[in-house]
Order: sequence, then structure tokens, then C-alpha cells
Amino acid sequence: MRIPLLLAWAVLGGCLSKQGAAAQALVTADSSLRAATRQMQAQYRAALGGQLGLYSGLQYGYFSSPIIQGHPFFGAGTEASTGSVSYDGQTYAAVPLWYDLILDAVVTRRHEGPGQIRLVSERVTGFTLGPRRFVRLPAGTELTPGFYELLYQGPDSLQVLARHSKYLYIVPGDRQGRREYRSREQAFLRRAGRYYAISRLGSVLTALDGHRRELKKLAAARQLSFTADNRAASAAVLAAEYDRLKAPSATAP
Repeated sequence: MRIPLLLAWAVLGGCLSKQGAAAQALVTADSSLRAATRQMQAQYRAALGGQLGLYSGLQYGYFSSPIIQGHPFFGAGTEASTGSVSYDGQTYAAVPLWYDLILDAVVTRRHEGPGQIRLVSERVTGFTLGPRRFVRLPAGTELTPGFYELLYQGPDSLQVLARHSKYLYIVPGDRQGRREYRSREQAFLRRAGRYYAISRLGSVLTALDGHRRELKKLAAARQLSFTADNRAASAAVLAAEYDRLKAPSATAP
């Protein structure tokens, strides 16, 4: 009876040996998989470079319907503009950006797959869309917190800003309830730490408080308009001229 018993122990030992080898193979495979995953993650971070921090935001989407005309974005179309954005203290260049004027929010593409993300506005200090520059005014200023286009920045803190926004206009009498996005723009001039709302030529001259005759002459010569769409750009022209007239070289004999 001892021979069969020894044979059984031998068979059992062989099975256990095979199971141990298989288990070791699984452990090795699992370790290799984890190592490969870590390597892929490292390569992914390296591919994103310093822009990984940009992709921390909220999922974004805007409502589109056949009865709604237009779009909520700054600019003429719905395509992204190439720009830069300062986010969490770091500046990211050559980034596809949208500026949603309904939400007053900066939007960019997701780094993986389709879709967009909305950046946390309080963590954005400024951004550009092509040649146009925007800054964020925080809570505590005289103006409503949010993003403003910076049209002029003088050497002595003189600024001209534009506040862009959109709203949904309900077309009256339309049985389908048709709506359309409409734009709104406000202009402001900042001088000596104070903000002035700009609505006409007189409000610019009051805010600048100097060189009225020269500035009125320039406005007439350039035929500067102070309609809603043009008053910020016109104010920027006059602010630049005001700084030029204040410069020592302009007043020297």
C-alpha cells in the first residue's frame, strides 16, 4: 500500500508545483502590466507637457435648437480661436479657446476624446483670442466681477475696457417661439484708480479731465463714433492721444 500512497503524494506535489508556477506567472504578468501602465501615464504626461493643469474644469455644452439663431460665443462663428490663458498662476499658449458670453466663461477642448470643458472663472486671470486681450476683474472692484476686453493700457495705469455679453431675445409674435442670441457691449475708462462708464464723447472728456480741446478736435477729424458697438474703440483712441499729450515730449517747447 505504500507505493500508491507515494505515487499520490508525487502527483499532488506536481500539481502544486504547476499551480505555484502559474501563480508566479500571473504575479509577473500583473507587475508587467502595472509597469506598462505607469510608463504610458508618464508618456501621456510628457506629451501634454506643462499643459496638464489646464484640463481641470467642468464639463461644458450649450443648448442648440433649430428655433435658436446664433451662438453664445464671442466672435463671428462657433470655431475655436487660438489663444493663451493664464490659469492657476500658469500661462498656457497656443490653446483652442471659446469665450461664452452668456456664462462669462472660458472654454477649451478636452485633452482626451471629443467635447469641451469650462475653466473655473475664478482661477483665470486673463486670456487672449487671437490679438484681443481679456482680463478678469475680481470681486471688490467698482465694476461687476468678470472678464473685460482690455483695449488700451497706458503707461500710467490708464485703461479702456469693454464688457461683452449676450442674451437670448424672444422674437415677438413668432408662433414657433423663435429666439436669437443678441450682443451687448459696455465701455469703461479707468483713470487714477476710478472707473467711468462711457456712453458718449462727453463722458470720455469728463473721465480724462484734460486736453479737452485737442481731444474734441481729434474725435471730429477721425469721425469717432460712440454708438454701442464703437464707443469702447473710440475711447481707446482718445485715451492713447491723452497719454501722448501728457508725455513730456509733447508739452516741451
